[in-house]
Amino acid sequence: MTFTTTIREKIRADARHEGRDFTNSASAADYLGVTDGTLRKWRMRRYGPRFQKIGGEVRYYLSDLDAWLDAQFVDSSDGGEAR
Repeated sequence: MTFTTTIREKIRADARHEGRDFTNSASAADYLGVTDGTLRKWRMRRYGPRFQKIGGEVRYYLSDLDAWLDAQFVDSSDGGEAR
């Protein structure tokens, strides 16, 4: 088990414990292994995972974080383009 996997499992467990399937920007950044500032820049540039902004609060659904991470895999057999 890697450090990143452990963080993702903790964030998922915390969300489940609180009865929700989303997390805030700081936890989403931890989940992705980037800083909150990087995630903020990505939002401004319309890059990165889908998010919702409700009443000034940014939310990321865990399923959207996983889908975005999955889409970042690069298959070296097709010239290195992300799928």
